[in-house]
Amino acid sequence: MINKLCQLWGTFRFLATYLNFYTSAFILFFSMVGAYDTLQAWLRTAMNWDLRIWQYFVVVGVLLTAGLIFERRITIPNVFLFWNKMWYDTPNEMKDDILRVEKKVNKIMNKFGIEDED
Repeated sequence: MINKLCQLWGTFRFLATYLNFYTSAFILFFSMVGAYDTLQAWLRTAMNWDLRIWQYFVVVGVLLTAGLIFERRITIPNVFLFWNKMWYDTPNEMKDDILRVEKKVNKIMNKFGIEDED
C-alpha cells in the first residue's frame, strides 16, 4: 500500500514538473504584457520617451536568451552532478541491480579476455 502511494506521489511530482513549464510560459506572457504597459507609462511620464514594442521585445528576447544560456551552461551540469552524487551515496534498488549486472559483465569480459577501453 505504501509503495503504491509513493509511486502515485512520484508520478504526480514527475507530471507536475512538465505542467510547470506551460504554467510558467502562460504567466511569463501575461507578465510581459503588463510589464510593457507599466514601463511604457513610466517612461512617457518620467522621461518623455516612447518605448516601441519591438524595442521591448528585443530586450526581453536578449534577457530570455541570456537566461537560457545560463541554464544550459551552469545549472544543468550542476543538476547532473547532484543526481550522480545522490545516485551513488544513497541505497536504491536500481543501483544494486546495475552493480550486480556490472559484476557479471566484468566476469564475462575477464573470461573471454576482453579489455575495457575506459
